[in-house]
Amino acid sequence: MRIDGQSRQLNFPIDENESIGADGTNAQGPNAVISIIDYVLKTHGCADLSCTIEAVNCPSQNKKQFVLSTAWVLRMASPDTAPHFNRIYDAGSGSFTIRPDCDAIQQLEDIVNKSSSATEAVRYPTWRWRDWKTFLSTSFKAIPVIRKYQYSRFDSSRPGTVFATEKATDLPEEEFFITKHRELPSAEPCLINQAGLSENRVKYLTKLSDHLCDRVIRTLPVQHPQTDCM
Repeated sequence: MRIDGQSRQLNFPIDENESIGADGTNAQGPNAVISIIDYVLKTHGCADLSCTIEAVNCPSQNKKQFVLSTAWVLRMASPDTAPHFNRIYDAGSGSFTIRPDCDAIQQLEDIVNKSSSATEAVRYPTWRWRDWKTFLSTSFKAIPVIRKYQYSRFDSSRPGTVFATEKATDLPEEEFFITKHRELPSAEPCLINQAGLSENRVKYLTKLSDHLCDRVIRTLPVQHPQTDCM
């Protein structure tokens, strides 16, 4: 995530055993993306009167619907902040080119931190996964044919209303009322534990490490999946 006002870029390298789904799955869905947005807003927020949030229009896992709802929650929590919304949030997810000498997530973290003075790697569990999809679904409705709208905004004088356009220069804007209830829930979404690695994945990685990893990396302990519930 790029924070233009601070000239900083936060990168979130996630190991296979740290994702919401087992064996590295569900690392780019609404729960994962909004959990990271929530962490950044809480830890790197400032007093700006305008906030721009971006989200990918992915047909199979439409984060835009839920990030749009998150922007409205932000608007209710900070009345003086005006969130604007367009469409490319995590388009770079998973696009790292790994060096052949990078055998572990700790080495990837070091590569990110040394790549630029403005670049910082943030490792799990610095932030926590939360069930944002269920939390937001109870209070917000989806905009029909949401994928065609590229820009959205809110206005404090029109609570619950989203103003959307297909292009930034389109006029007039289309209006959608997205809240299901007059009052929004005050509690935070439930925490989600990382799913860890399956037994088959642990066996595969252990066998693979005998061929690919050097002796130092091979001595690192394999982390098994967590089974306790919050």
